[in-house]
Amino acid sequence: MAKKKPTESGEKLLSIAEAAKHLGVTRQTIHAAIKRKQLKATKGKFTVQKFVTVTRRGWCVALAALEAYKISTHHQEAGKKN
Repeated sequence: MAKKKPTESGEKLLSIAEAAKHLGVTRQTIHAAIKRKQLKATKGKFTVQKFVTVTRRGWCVALAALEAYKISTHHQEAGKKN
């Protein structure tokens, strides 16, 4: 898993793909939750560190926001990968 630079408040940030993997749902489910304002996310630059450090742009979800977000059973089943 790629490591993101924490925000100024010390929160760990996850990409959309990482957030989806963390919850066991698809990226589309995460995007839909952001669009419905059920999941708080910020759009901007973040740093990914794997073998080299790369700056990317896109949606970032704080781990704390992801933990607070509750998906109903119906949405979990609808968004799971086969």
